[in-house]
Amino acid sequence: ALEIAPQNDDIRLRISDVFFTNAEQHYKEKRYQESSKQLTKAIDVNPSIAKYYVSRSRV
Repeated sequence: ALEIAPQNDDIRLRISDVFFTNAEQHYKEKRYQESSKQLTKAIDVNPSIAKYYVSRSRV
């Protein structure tokens, strides 16, 4: 989706939210390294969301 419409903010938000949700699940499973990777992907897709940075700082 990002390749088709890289500037579409709605797509960026949805994709970054999927990465964030995955990161939360990995964190609950104590898979901290994978959680950090997913949060980094969320930040790469949508760097304007502060909660991604806060969550990554806690991993």
